Amino acid sequence: MLQPTKEDRRIIRTRKVITDSFISLLNEKGFPDISVADLTERAEINRSTFYAHYKDKFDLLQAVIEEKLTLLSEQLEASRVTHPVPSNAQDSPHPYFVTLFVHLQAHAEFYTVMFKRIEDSVLRGRMLEVIRESQFIVISQFKLEQKMLIPTDILLDYLCSSIIGVVEKWYDNGMKYSANYMALQLTRLCRLGTDKAMGM
Repeated sequence: MLQPTKEDRRIIRTRKVITDSFISLLNEKGFPDISVADLTERAEINRSTFYAHYKDKFDLLQAVIEEKLTLLSEQLEASRVTHPVPSNAQDSPHPYFVTLFVHLQAHAEFYTVMFKRIEDSVLRGRMLEVIRESQFIVISQFKLEQKMLIPTDILLDYLCSSIIGVVEKWYDNGMKYSANYMALQLTRLCRLGTDKAMGM
């Protein structure tokens, strides 16, 4: 495996300084109010350095979202490979949800400010794609197409929108429940259905 060169490490460090400065500014004001001048001042770099890495602030926004959600996608896939047939016990959190919420907790500052400051279609839309793709793989591995009572696309729409809705409220409420607790509750909802989860 090739080791990063000195130049590679310099690029990585510079991009981290820029993205950290971007998140810091988003904590203070909305995306429309952030300028490249704000970014370069906060990062203590010149404009030419910024433009060597990103075309503009929109390119930066797209890059930071894609980087984080690519990491999430890779972690969900690794979890699926490691736990191909998880336990069906309702008191054991599904590895998929554990991986999801551990990631969300580890990167809470990023997601909290993004959900707060960035319009839904940018972050939420891309996150929906990542979760939908991973959920489709999870569902498909059981080969239950002939037994399913509703179409796969409607099932995925319901699951993915529900998951992201729960995630957003978790952040809104200050993450008062642990990642493992949240993973367990979503596991129960998926395995029991809403009626049984309500005790009916």
